[in-house]
Order: sequence, then structure tokens, then C-alpha cells
Amino acid sequence: MRITTENINWRPRTAPEALEALELLTERLREAGDDRAVFLDVYVVITRRVVEVMHTEDHDGFLEPEWLSEVTGLFAEEALIATRNSLHGTPVTLQPRAATRAVRLWRRRHPVHRLLGRTGCRPDTRGR
Repeated sequence: MRITTENINWRPRTAPEALEALELLTERLREAGDDRAVFLDVYVVITRRVVEVMHTEDHDGFLEPEWLSEVTGLFAEEALIATRNSLHGTPVTLQPRAATRAVRLWRRRHPVHRLLGRTGCRPDTRGR
């Protein structure tokens, strides 16, 4: 049975978008009896939990729920594209794109002066 890959968001930007895409592709794989659905199940479980955390008052202790949502979208994108490539017979290559992009996203949002405080980059010379 041919698996339809149309109408799937292959590049989700947030956890809710990722969950929708992962669930849709997983459903289609299951309907076709394709064992690759098991691979995506792991991502569905994790992504669903991130979406739940985003809707709690304290975000379960995550200080940056928006960043968490975006990173979840990045990692889901990798899983979705790997599965799509597998379905199309394209070689699946391991490339740390999501991890690299997640670090860049974090660095953009958290420059050193914000992490250390505005004077954190200079030694405190008061009283010397």
C-alpha cells in the first residue's frame, strides 16, 4: 500500500505543529502496516509531553517554553524528513542539523551578557 506524504508539514516550527505532523504521518504508516510508525512513536510521545508542559502554569520548571517548543519542532523535522526519505528510497544520512540549529537558537536568545549580567564579563574591581 502506498503511503501518502501530501499535506504533512515537513518543517514544523513549534511543538504543536510537530505533534500534528508526527501524528498524521504515524497514522498513515500504521494504516499501511508500515513498521516505521514505531520510530515516530518515540517522537510523538516526547512531543505530546512538551505540548502538555507548555500549557501548564509553571511550564514544569522550563524557563524557556518557547525555545523548548522550537527545539522540539527542529528535532521532529529531522525525524519526519528521515522517514520521508526512507519512504521515497532516498538514503537517510545522519546530520546533526537540529542539534546545531538548537544551539544557535539558544545563543541568539541568550547572549553572554544576559547569562552573566551586564557586568559579569568584567572582573569586579571595586574596593581594590
